[in-house]
Amino acid sequence: MIDFDFPIMKCVCQELEGLLLGGIIRNVYQPDNETLLLPIRCAQRTYHLLLSAHFRYPRLHLTERAWPHPPTPSSFCMLFRKHLRGTRISQILYPSALPVIHFHLTPLREGEREEVMLIGEFVEKYSNIFLVGKRSGLIIESVKHPPSPFRQIAPQLPYQDPTIQGYLHPQHASYREFIALCQERRALPMWKLLHRHVLGLNQWTARALLVQSGLSTTVTVDTLSSEQLQQVFVTLQSMYQSEQYTPSLVLQHQAEQWIPIGMSAFSPAGLDRVQKTQTLSSISEVLDRYYASRLQDQSFRQKQHALKQGLGKQIRKLKKRSQTFQQNLQEAGKAEYYLHLGELLKGHLGEIQKGQDRVEVINYYDPELRPILIPLEPTLSPRENVERYVKKYQKGVKGRATTHRLIQQTEEQLYYLQEVLYYIEQSEEEAELEALEYELRQQGFLPKLSSSSTSKPRQISTPRCFRTADQWEFLVGKNGRQNDLLVTQIGKGDDIWFHVRDRPGAHVLLRNPQRLSSLPAHLLQLGAQLAAYFSSARREGKVEVGYTPLKFVRKPKGAPPGTVYCQQWQTLRVPPHLSKELHLIASPT
Repeated sequence: MIDFDFPIMKCVCQELEGLLLGGIIRNVYQPDNETLLLPIRCAQRTYHLLLSAHFRYPRLHLTERAWPHPPTPSSFCMLFRKHLRGTRISQILYPSALPVIHFHLTPLREGEREEVMLIGEFVEKYSNIFLVGKRSGLIIESVKHPPSPFRQIAPQLPYQDPTIQGYLHPQHASYREFIALCQERRALPMWKLLHRHVLGLNQWTARALLVQSGLSTTVTVDTLSSEQLQQVFVTLQSMYQSEQYTPSLVLQHQAEQWIPIGMSAFSPAGLDRVQKTQTLSSISEVLDRYYASRLQDQSFRQKQHALKQGLGKQIRKLKKRSQTFQQNLQEAGKAEYYLHLGELLKGHLGEIQKGQDRVEVINYYDPELRPILIPLEPTLSPRENVERYVKKYQKGVKGRATTHRLIQQTEEQLYYLQEVLYYIEQSEEEAELEALEYELRQQGFLPKLSSSSTSKPRQISTPRCFRTADQWEFLVGKNGRQNDLLVTQIGKGDDIWFHVRDRPGAHVLLRNPQRLSSLPAHLLQLGAQLAAYFSSARREGKVEVGYTPLKFVRKPKGAPPGTVYCQQWQTLRVPPHLSKELHLIASPT
């Protein structure tokens, strides 16, 4: 889905022409393989121009954010420095309806070196950044060298402008071509037709175009009259020629905050009730904020996916180990049987010869005294065969106790990992994932980082805190360590502890600072609903939640984070629900 569309690019160019034309490039930095950062001095001020050929978020804008600089610049970066450092921006051009921009750069002293062009193509997976000789038109270098039968990209080859087939070009297309497109896509919502089939429009610009045409953003193509279609076409052409912009962000309410989900060079329209727009004075500020949020979200999703994969591998390993222990336990359950076989052999030693592989004897442990066939090891003497079965018995008895302990330990680890997996799936911030990753590394379920690195989370994640209008507080753990803190440090004996029964979920603590012996029933209901809501049973009907004063909850020594035992508890059956009576606050008192 295109974000950096043609109107946004025109708006950026307009801003850059006003601020950077005549400016001098002071240096070139390369924060990552696909991004260049250029400090530019102009009118006694230094601006930082960012160009990124990111496969999903290509972009061009001024930035005020801090970007990493590798301690040793790459050979690619050094080549760009050689050609760009100390040049003056003489022209900024956008030759087509594609988001492509040309910076014409001249040396400070005429004839000192070759004039070059810095060309940015911001067309998502086809995005690229080129350094091109102005006179020769040959590529000096590019950020990417993608193989393509249609367009060759390599040093010393002529630079060719990109072309994209299958789109309506608004500056060149006729009204007849526009109508033909509409007839082919009659069932589509009009904004989707504009977004998907017209060159260089993101979805928010397409919606704004419809509003400027006097139409609803929900209309479909087949409901529009010929006059209305003509108005859309006229507005489309005037929008591409416009020089008046309203740089705007589209914000959506998520996780108690407003998150950028879109942007436009015009005032967006057709928003949901949980969305709003924010108009800013600078298109660069819009782009800087939008892409910072998108990249942070991408980083969050990648980390979340990696943690879920690593945890899934550990869970499968533990389940396989548990099956092996169960099989061992079944084998250990035969201990008495082996003892009986040994005793029966002992009573018939005179009837057994070395070299036999079996012997049939009377089974004195059978009430009906039926014969039993006992397997023998032919290489052993009769007495050694007896000792062999006695050893099997002793091993079984000893192994049974060990296997029971190992099964219990494995089940506890499985439950812990399933609870951590729930927390990973419910995380809303990267800091929460970092805390969970640190916890898993400390518990040995993920490999620890080298001593030169740190696995500690950058931010200290704290429990959620909800408060009612009459100042009752509920604390909700976000991971095993926070759950431990609630039980062992934060909570007091008279606080009420809640947890969903037999499911992964958060520990919930109802603070009871006045140490009341009994609390109102509606508070217990709220706490139980919170525990059900912050659990893996969130989408079920009614859920059993256990609750008890915290003094009856203890943390076993050496148990995984979040593992506790309750001496006594009561149960409420409630629907998972986050009541409107509860208000999320920044931190507990």
